[in-house]
Amino acid sequence: TFVSTHVRSSGINAEYGGLETTPNTDTGVRKISYRNFKTIVVDDFKGYISESSLGDRKIWSSHSLDDTVQLYNTVLTELMDKHCPIIEKTVRERDKPWVDEELRVLRRKRRLLRELGAREKDQEEPTSI
Repeated sequence: TFVSTHVRSSGINAEYGGLETTPNTDTGVRKISYRNFKTIVVDDFKGYISESSLGDRKIWSSHSLDDTVQLYNTVLTELMDKHCPIIEKTVRERDKPWVDEELRVLRRKRRLLRELGAREKDQEEPTSI
């Protein structure tokens, strides 16, 4: 799951790399935004960083700390937008009091039995009339 209750003040979810929006409590539906960092090709990303203005040491020394931090954030955000863009999803809350662990176990068993039954049906040879 990409949703976490740990959100830093910057809005970036430190645990999953996600950005969260506020939930809509009336419908139990909320939109979440996140980045899938697993899609980054690390060597390509490093190359783009080296080619960017972040790789130029003169820029680091000629700007104030605030300007340097702003440049750093801007360049990395642009690179992340290219390599792991923000994905938005609408998710439903799973807080349904009548769905307890026992019901979840029974549903898993039902799905397993359906799957096994479908496999057996596929393996049966058609009979001629």
